[in-house]
Amino acid sequence: MAAALLLTAVAAALRLWQTGESLWLDELHTAWCAVGDLREVAQRAAIGNQSPLYFWFEWLLVQVFGEGEFTLRLPSLVAGSLLPLALFGLAWRRTQSSVVGLTAAALIAVDHTLIFYATEARPYAVVQLLAAVHIAITGELVERPLAWLRVAWVGVAAVLFHLHYTAALLIPAELAFWCVVRVGWPAATKYRLTMLLVDAAAAAALCLPALANLQAIFARRENWAAFVTPQPLWKLVEWFPWSLSVPFAVAAIVAGSRHRRVLCIALAWLLVPATIAWLATASDFARLFFPRYLVAIAPAAILIAAICADLAPWRWSKMLIGALLVIVAVLNSGIVEQLRYDGRVIGDRNEDWRGAVNWLNEQLPQQPYPVLVASGLIEADALRGAHNELLEDYCLFPVTSLYPIAAKRDDLVPLPFRDSGRLERDARQLVAPRGGAWLVVRGSQRSAERLAAAMRESGIGGRESGVEQKSFGNVQVILLRQ
Repeated sequence: MAAALLLTAVAAALRLWQTGESLWLDELHTAWCAVGDLREVAQRAAIGNQSPLYFWFEWLLVQVFGEGEFTLRLPSLVAGSLLPLALFGLAWRRTQSSVVGLTAAALIAVDHTLIFYATEARPYAVVQLLAAVHIAITGELVERPLAWLRVAWVGVAAVLFHLHYTAALLIPAELAFWCVVRVGWPAATKYRLTMLLVDAAAAAALCLPALANLQAIFARRENWAAFVTPQPLWKLVEWFPWSLSVPFAVAAIVAGSRHRRVLCIALAWLLVPATIAWLATASDFARLFFPRYLVAIAPAAILIAAICADLAPWRWSKMLIGALLVIVAVLNSGIVEQLRYDGRVIGDRNEDWRGAVNWLNEQLPQQPYPVLVASGLIEADALRGAHNELLEDYCLFPVTSLYPIAAKRDDLVPLPFRDSGRLERDARQLVAPRGGAWLVVRGSQRSAERLAAAMRESGIGGRESGVEQKSFGNVQVILLRQ
């Protein structure tokens, strides 16, 4: 247990390393939801295709601790830091092996993707922690259907769903595990079908309030095609590399390993949601086969790999394989290289919106031009048709939430996602009399230059020697002058 607590402390240290860096686009949506009025939180979350539960909690944190990067990332930091301990507990309970538990905890602690989600102001790290808890409850419930376990199963299932709707994919995985246990170990299955149906119905009833929001999201599902393309099922290995251990787990089950029951639940946890998401994407019903929509299954791949380490015949060989897996994980995490390069643990967030807005605020008093914002949000294409003010506010949240531009609201113009260089008439009428405009673009320098060139060709601004232009990672600021 002491070793597990030490690994939890290591995980916390790695996740606390970059808490103060600028929020990126998705996190700024969280900030926009949390810094508004409580009555606006649900509506703001919904327009971003999110459930309001997580954002209500973020709003409460902001009221207590104030606005800031650390406050907004706090739920993820806590959940991500506790995930190694949770997986250790699950692994120990199911295998009674310290090698499995400590290997799983160590792999979680240094995993690049899990560090990213644990340092992001989004619900994914909390979903991962509660997914591990729910799987653990399921394992217990099959053997001991106590009333409090059933209540916990229903409650955690509902919370998971309301944190992120794709977490519902866990339920079919757990149903598949129940079926396997019912067939393979009927004497050990105390959780009867009637109990399962009652509990599933209770969880479904608690999810019903989200039906209207789900219908609205489903109606906009064509937007997902902009970033979710059909992929082969084996892509799962690229997203969650420890999925490579699946064949060893299957072979262990066939060979009659003493860990076969926990391997069954881990395989169901990993493969059932992934297969459903893949089929939904391949059929174009709903494009769910995407890493962020499958974050709840990431710990399953690590658990499988850790259990496979315990399949070796001797204790020293189990420990050796576990240690080798952790060494490989550290080498593949990129942590060492990133620390040497720029002193960070991970380099995924390369959008310095804070720096961009602060710099632009320094320029605006001398050059008070309108600000055109190309946020890169796919919903921004709806700006070309009839829309309400909420959509415009949503498309401007990168420069109005935690890092507000010091300009009047009327001087902020959101640009569509596609063909942003073609301004609508109202925007042209705002820009033309002012003699220029500031252009804020989420994207590379090259993409920002292309957008600026398209605007110049359409008569918006012009390039002069010494014109202001600055890059903040994947956020670009350019001054277009007539």
